[in-house]
Amino acid sequence: EYLLLLPDHASPTTLPTRLRHRASHLAHNRPHIDAHRITFGGPMLSSHTYTADDRLGQQNIIGRIHLCRAAGEVEVWVMVAADPYATLGVWDLGAVEVVPMRVLV
Repeated sequence: EYLLLLPDHASPTTLPTRLRHRASHLAHNRPHIDAHRITFGGPMLSSHTYTADDRLGQQNIIGRIHLCRAAGEVEVWVMVAADPYATLGVWDLGAVEVVPMRVLV
């Protein structure tokens, strides 16, 4: 298993690009989720601050976290590289952290 920290680029165009292509990102990952290659995931947030205009806290998204099951780190990188958030430049691939781990609880 691997914990992936997938930070977004710090750019004013990143969040609009992320939100515009969220459906394609989710569709891309659906087969990985169904096959239990991605066992959890969600956005990384700068804070848990919400406003009347942003009740979901989308303005606080700074990246994504995934827990992946894979045969090795190369397989993880293949999954990451094919994700629309990677191909569209949302994620800062140079700052991605892939941490080998084992889930116990």
